[in-house]
Amino acid sequence: MDDRRGQINRRVVLQTIGSVGVASVAIASNGQAQQENQTTTPTDEPFEPSLRVSCYDVGIDAASYDEVELTFVTGETVLFDDGYTGENTFGYAGYGPLADAPADRTFETFQGAIEQLLVREGNETRTISQTQPCGVQELEFNCSSVTREGDGDDIALFFIDGSEKLWDPPVNAGQELFGSPGRAIDRIQFGGEDLTVEAPDPNCTPTEEPAVIFDGDQVTITAEEFAGTSEFDSAVVRFTDGVEQEFSDATGYTAPQTFSADETNAGKAIDRLEIVQGGSDVLMNFVNPDPQPPETPTETETETETETETPTDTEPPAETETETETETPQPTDEPAETTETETGTGTEPTTPTETPAVTEEAGAAAGGGDDRTWLGLLAAALAATAGAAAALWWGLRGDDGEAGVVNDAGEGQPPTTGAGPEAAVNENGSAAQETTPTDSRPRERLPNGEVDPLADSNPSRRPDEDSLSRSG
Repeated sequence: MDDRRGQINRRVVLQTIGSVGVASVAIASNGQAQQENQTTTPTDEPFEPSLRVSCYDVGIDAASYDEVELTFVTGETVLFDDGYTGENTFGYAGYGPLADAPADRTFETFQGAIEQLLVREGNETRTISQTQPCGVQELEFNCSSVTREGDGDDIALFFIDGSEKLWDPPVNAGQELFGSPGRAIDRIQFGGEDLTVEAPDPNCTPTEEPAVIFDGDQVTITAEEFAGTSEFDSAVVRFTDGVEQEFSDATGYTAPQTFSADETNAGKAIDRLEIVQGGSDVLMNFVNPDPQPPETPTETETETETETETPTDTEPPAETETETETETPQPTDEPAETTETETGTGTEPTTPTETPAVTEEAGAAAGGGDDRTWLGLLAAALAATAGAAAALWWGLRGDDGEAGVVNDAGEGQPPTTGAGPEAAVNENGSAAQETTPTDSRPRERLPNGEVDPLADSNPSRRPDEDSLSRSG
């Protein structure tokens, strides 16, 4: 029995000892697990994201962050609040490095240079400010012009009509205003900044008159096209057919300046005008908004009514006095001297014939007034002509109607002394006295003894016997 009790007690002790050992092990394992749980429990660690800021974009790298806020030099702000993780870039969509950035990480309207970046995670925020200079701090648009605050070079300005102006750099240092009167701006680029800014209202209507005026085959550029000096080096006119006409001068040009097509290009429409300034630092390309050839005169049918009025009261032409006085020989009652020529045919001497001279009184009477008037002069001239004709007739016929002189060949000759048209009027235009010529030709007589007035010494011109008998 005792042995049996001893075995039972030992067994209990051993069981008890074993139970205690297991318990102690269990306690140790439980303490180790509690220690491990204490090391993995999150604690309040500081929020320290990696931040970067440039003039037109920012970069953020953090495990997570809720919001990104940008503040600009203009005081405007842009907020991105979609919650982000890891590394991301945010900024202006017109900035070159962000050309392929997601739309939810960019903004479209240029606000100026970024001044400050703020990142928020829960209640934690971190900020960083801009420290580098920016070529374009701020831009202000006014339809056809833009004002820049900054000092960047390599500027290109583009207009809705396709015109453009380039400054690399501007001729005037520190130039702030860029534009072209009368042309709406589409966008402006800053090559040094890799920045392109769209005009906020490209469909605006400029209020200024254009400073480049196209007119048929000529174009004029005025001083308003230049921001500062209006002197430039050269110009090129491009026509719609692709032909170019260059203009250059050793001394350059000063606006306003007009460029016209030469003889080869006359009548063509101009497509554009190009201007070079500052040794090619500044280039201007102006597009003609409405290329048209010069207007040519067109024939227009116009009905013109011409009314002819018949004057009722017609005044005679005014009498004019002439400075030339015509001396007219005074009348004389003495007959002109005659010369009697005896021929061997037994003809009778001719009777002298007196030719009346034109006198001042006769001219005045014929003219109806003073012989100094044009009517008087005309009448005198007519009278002189009549006298000359009479003298010529009697000179040829003789004083009693006989034929003129016949030479040995039987040809009729003018009288030796007689008054022809030249003798009837003096050199000064006055009538001269006539001298009756002497006719020495043989005369034929009628049966009654009278001289036949129709007879002619020229046999070829003598009348036949029937004519003589009829005359008798």
